[in-house]
Amino acid sequence: MAYHQTMQQHNTSIRIRFTVQAVVFTAALVGAFFSAFFVYSLYANAERAREANTRFDQLEYLCSAGTCISEHAKAEFAFDYFVLEWPEAHKASVRFFEKGEWTQWAQAFGENDTPDHSQDSYPYQLFMRNGAEGFQVSVDKAAVHDVRLTYYTLPGFHAPDQDRVSMALNESPSDLRIVQRAEWIDSGIEVAPALREEKWPSEYDDIKKIIIHHTATTVRDMNNDGAIDHADYREAVRAIYHYHAKSRGWGDVGYQYIIDSDGMIWEGRFGGNGAVGGHAFREKSCKKFGAAGIGFNRGSIGISILGTYEEADITPQAKDALTSLIARKSWEFNFDPAGKGFFIDQEYPNVIGHRDVDCTNCPGQRLHAYLDAIRAQAQEKYHYYSSAQPRVEQAELIDISERSVELRKEESKEVRVRYRNTGTVSWRNYGKQALHIARVDIKRHIGVIGALRTAAADDAEREVKKEDAIQPSQFFAAHLREPNVAPGAIGTFILSISDPPEDFIEKREYVLAFGENGWLPLTTVAVEVVNGNLPLAATLVAEDGAQEGREGDAQKISVRFKNRGTETWKKGEVSLSLFPVDGESSNLKSETWDKQRGEFVFAEQEVLPGQYATFSFPIQPRRIGEITNLLFLTKEGKQIAGSDREELRVTVKPVFAAQVLSTTIPPAMLNVWRPAVMVRVKNVGEKAWDAATLASIAPGAKKSVFTDTSWGSINHIDTAVGVQPGSVVTFVFRMKAPKKEGTYREQLALNQKNRTIYFLTDNGFAKTYAYSVRVDAAKKKTE
Repeated sequence: MAYHQTMQQHNTSIRIRFTVQAVVFTAALVGAFFSAFFVYSLYANAERAREANTRFDQLEYLCSAGTCISEHAKAEFAFDYFVLEWPEAHKASVRFFEKGEWTQWAQAFGENDTPDHSQDSYPYQLFMRNGAEGFQVSVDKAAVHDVRLTYYTLPGFHAPDQDRVSMALNESPSDLRIVQRAEWIDSGIEVAPALREEKWPSEYDDIKKIIIHHTATTVRDMNNDGAIDHADYREAVRAIYHYHAKSRGWGDVGYQYIIDSDGMIWEGRFGGNGAVGGHAFREKSCKKFGAAGIGFNRGSIGISILGTYEEADITPQAKDALTSLIARKSWEFNFDPAGKGFFIDQEYPNVIGHRDVDCTNCPGQRLHAYLDAIRAQAQEKYHYYSSAQPRVEQAELIDISERSVELRKEESKEVRVRYRNTGTVSWRNYGKQALHIARVDIKRHIGVIGALRTAAADDAEREVKKEDAIQPSQFFAAHLREPNVAPGAIGTFILSISDPPEDFIEKREYVLAFGENGWLPLTTVAVEVVNGNLPLAATLVAEDGAQEGREGDAQKISVRFKNRGTETWKKGEVSLSLFPVDGESSNLKSETWDKQRGEFVFAEQEVLPGQYATFSFPIQPRRIGEITNLLFLTKEGKQIAGSDREELRVTVKPVFAAQVLSTTIPPAMLNVWRPAVMVRVKNVGEKAWDAATLASIAPGAKKSVFTDTSWGSINHIDTAVGVQPGSVVTFVFRMKAPKKEGTYREQLALNQKNRTIYFLTDNGFAKTYAYSVRVDAAKKKTE
């Protein structure tokens, strides 16, 4: 019989209840309206999903022997997916009009896959079709008023741009064939992120169990190309997403992963590792386990195999993908796939089927029968991961937003600290091993992470005292902001700094800690906390602490101090004093100093809190190298807090300097030799050499053992005249070997009249250039 002769017209959007008396009156009108609307729906379907729903008791139906069968209901539009909701403990079946004929009746078994927050009270089932035009439903008479029917079709898939895919949150390694969530979800079906978080806020927890499901659906050739392939699996995953997120109102898909028959793994629930899904909640009506009305979503990963496995077997490709995924996630969360342990209400294997915790047939009789083999195979792969990739926890400091924070009373400030994960395991911000920044005192209460004990070069391991009753968690200062940070990625922490120190400045140190399990070496970071309430306080500007000077030359240098107190400084009230670290009198002292320790005043007329005071004063360094002086400020004789924290370091360079470019002084010679040698020297100083004299000096300034008659004196070798800065001069001379064998060490020296010309070396400047020569005895000729 033709379709229009066997089915009644029905407009679900305006919820018209059909009766026998109304059919004749409305049939023609509804038919004409539906024809026009159907053409429009085909056009609109290309841009967005279409969904319609009604209740069973809004249809015309006949009841007999306790069962009610609906009329032949025509759909508003050709649909691909049909959702049936009915009361638990009642029977329901459905068939479809598709491609000009009715399908066989299909019994609905129902699902109990729900998030903990779901208000679903009845089981649901999704039926996958391909352009169905109508449907007929059979239900128990007692359930007539509580059955809801929903059907929908999805818009064509629009591949997301690569930027979105590259930013997707997916920690899984490349050895697993995973389709990232961003690769299959598009704007045509996706619930807006803000609405998703409103409907189903993201939560995280340690993973202890893996729960296996089947989707209880039949995948169809949706593009009619004669084969069920990747495109058809993608449409099935999109349909399940729409079914969970929109039809059931959760805001997202409940499974963390879906695996198709080709062994491709589809990433599900938003959030990555540890995100709490919605796939196992034991209803209050389920009495066979004892405790009821409890969820198994927190602390578990829900993996669903696409299809129905009551009678069918899982494909080898899907089984291989499933065991690999179980092994990898077990390794990441550090539990054995073949092990067991307490979970929620009793002890369970670590890998279980949905029916092991709830009153359901899921994951199907055939798939459930394979679970022992799946656990064993996953355990083998788990051992491979463990041996091939050791668990290493390691971090590298990237940056810190502020290393010095000034606080006033009851004030707090935030400091951002970032570390790169340079280990092999992901970081978490949830569970017992959540990563925190903790005060460095935590080291007294927990040990260093064992895998890295040998790397703790800058962090001495401290013994944990058993008598300490303090909980290590009391030292946590900031938690990891990101839920998961994969190896190579960067994790962020926000320190809230408060409670200014009683003294002026306090150094607060922090270290990374994996919960209470151990701290990470080489991760110490320090924040200087400044008390902003002191009347008199100051700090030297860091770059002003290092200055340069010239030997014996009078010059002027400047340093700046920041007024970090609450009082204003007036000119003449505040003075700067210098103290040498190795004597009573400063070795920077100039003859122009009025006082032994300087006591200089700043240049500005006044310095308000937060402003800078500039002190300029003459110095006349007395030696080459680094000269260090302690600084402090006083106001009317009272020392200003913090001003003595930094040192003034003046690197004194010589006016006259040389660099030995090359020398042909032999490392060894015979005691009868008188070789000609060459020494090439460059003037790297600031002034010309009017008369630079080269000499060779033995230890203790004794006569050189290599003195030759061509030398000007026993030590004096030669003199170079008019050598400009940057010029090179070559000294050529002879050395006469001593008769006595041995190794002789001497030093070359350069002098400009009465001033030493210093040699530039790898360690700075030196007065001499050292060399050594081994002298051997010449063999006598034999007859």
